[in-house]
Amino acid sequence: MITREFLIKNYDYEDGNLYSKITGNKVGGPNGDGRMKTKIDGKYYYIHRLIWIYFYGDTDKIIDHKDRDLKNNRIENLREADPTQSSCNRFEVGKSGFKGVDKFGNRWRAKIRYKNKYYHIGYFSTPEEASTAYQLKADELHKEFVCY
Repeated sequence: MITREFLIKNYDYEDGNLYSKITGNKVGGPNGDGRMKTKIDGKYYYIHRLIWIYFYGDTDKIIDHKDRDLKNNRIENLREADPTQSSCNRFEVGKSGFKGVDKFGNRWRAKIRYKNKYYHIGYFSTPEEASTAYQLKADELHKEFVCY
C-alpha cells in the first residue's frame, strides 16, 4: 500500500502532476478511460488518487474531479465523494438536449435520480421549463456536486 510518507519521499507535486525525485520526470500516462495512471512496485495507481494521498493521506472514498476533466489532477480540483455524490457530477444529456428531461407524449417530463431513487418532478410545455425544474431539484439534492 502506498503511503503519504512514501510519496513525499519519492515524488514532488507540481500543477496536478507528480515528478520522480530520482529522475525528475513526470510520472504517469493516460489510461483507456481518460484518467492518468502509473505503475509503482508492479502495481497500477491512478495519479489523482496518489495526489490525494500525497496531500491528505489515504481514503476509502472516491476521489472526484470537480470539473469532470479526468486529466485535471490539480489538488484544488479533487475532492472526496461517495458513489452517489460522484454520480451526481456526471453530465448526461438526453435527446431533449437537457439533462433530466425527456419527451413524454406531447409534453416534456423532468425527473432526477438520487441515491438510487427516481424523483418525478413534473410535466411541462417546453423542454426549457422542464430543465429549469430539473435544475432546481438538482440544486436541492446534489448540492455542491450538482451538474447540469
